[in-house]
Amino acid sequence: MGMAASQARHISLVARKTNVEWEGQQINQARTALANETASLFNQMLGMTVPDCPDTTDFTKVQYSYSDGLNSSTIDSYYQISNPDPEYNYVVTHSYYTDVYTGSMKKLNDPQVQFAGVAQAQIDAVADAQNELTEALADLKTTVLNNPSTPTVTTFGTGDSITLNGNQYDVEISGSTTSYAKISGTANDADLRALLAEGKFSGYTVNDLEQLKSDGVFGDSTNGYILGSTLAALADDPDPTGKTFTTFKPAAASSTAAGTVNTKVAALNTAIAALGIGSTGNYVGNCELSLIDLTGDDAEAIKTELNQVVKDLKKEGINASILASWDNETADFKPGKEGTIYSFTLNNVKYFTTLDDLIESLISGTGNNNIDGQKKLGYYSANYQSTKITKTERALLETDGAGRFTSVKFEDDTIKYVLNTETTTDTEAYDNAMNQYYYEVQKYEKTIADINARTEIIQNEDRTLELRLKQLDTEESALTNEIDAVKKVLKDNVEKSFKTFAE
Repeated sequence: MGMAASQARHISLVARKTNVEWEGQQINQARTALANETASLFNQMLGMTVPDCPDTTDFTKVQYSYSDGLNSSTIDSYYQISNPDPEYNYVVTHSYYTDVYTGSMKKLNDPQVQFAGVAQAQIDAVADAQNELTEALADLKTTVLNNPSTPTVTTFGTGDSITLNGNQYDVEISGSTTSYAKISGTANDADLRALLAEGKFSGYTVNDLEQLKSDGVFGDSTNGYILGSTLAALADDPDPTGKTFTTFKPAAASSTAAGTVNTKVAALNTAIAALGIGSTGNYVGNCELSLIDLTGDDAEAIKTELNQVVKDLKKEGINASILASWDNETADFKPGKEGTIYSFTLNNVKYFTTLDDLIESLISGTGNNNIDGQKKLGYYSANYQSTKITKTERALLETDGAGRFTSVKFEDDTIKYVLNTETTTDTEAYDNAMNQYYYEVQKYEKTIADINARTEIIQNEDRTLELRLKQLDTEESALTNEIDAVKKVLKDNVEKSFKTFAE
């Protein structure tokens, strides 16, 4: 039994030693992987570039300027002409700032629009009529998309002609005459509004029906409709041979939907008229509203300001209610829009607004007479704004022989201007570079911190593995000693029991 027990103990110890050696190998491999990761982090740190703070000299340049007696201009850029001549050797971009009369639209928060003597039921009636009109316009838009107008193209041949006879144009094609009369009255309103909704009349919107008829639209439901300006151009042509013009006829469904819009427009106008808005007692907040007077002493100033507002809003492509009320070409109200523009004084400055804007804010409110939570009110004004004027043209630049320009003469000017030289710093570009520098510094420092944090984690893991490896070394040494002891016992047992087989 002693021999068997010793052998079993020996086998167990050898197995444990093998496991310890295997675990030690795994720990060494893990430490090698950690060492490789540490080296990778170190190489990443070595490859990083420390952010470089920008220098103001990098954003400093020589700036040339001159004065023409009215404005102080600066030369923004220039490049040499490849084949210069005695008159011009550079293309120069120069600019100056000047006050430009500019129209604009603003929005007034919490306008508190109030109309004297208007009951809540009347306001609700306007709101309902406006909602019904909005729905009718949306339906018209869908209808005209699904039912496009029918275009008819007419081409003039040899001997064909077009002539104006009173309020109609007579078009003779191959001996047959078709007359296009100027539209008046309301009989054709549904057709015209359908075509407006489809965009067939360039420069007019679906709300410009009265303006369209005022400017002159010709035709009928049989032959189609066309702008008078197009017919006038053809009538003035001494030989229209080969020229064409296109007339449009809306689909029946589109005309029906447009007729509904006309009905809703009339209903809204009736509801607004029923408000009984007087000429006094109407307010935007604490500012009293006044209908503009085109017969007073300030009539020309009002016209000039409104003309500028409408002109600039059109130029910027901004759709505003005042465009439907005021015509900057005639400096007057648009047809049917007389008495729809008001003025009010806010902070000692005069502004304009329209009845449409006022109604839109009024019906959007809540509470007594809808005064609370009203939609922002659109209002308009024109004033002088500092504006940069830039021009690029050929010029003759002369130097002092040391590389600096001393004078400039532009192709559109006979005067030679003396150039002033100064050193300027592009502070905006420098500030942007500094902001980028601060960002790069923060990013650099975060990356370093991340590397350090990861390195510390790796070091902690390595220390843990190293401690475990030392424990395994101690255990392996103990197992070796015990195995040697068991082997000696086995040897002694063999010698005592089986002397014959001893060494």
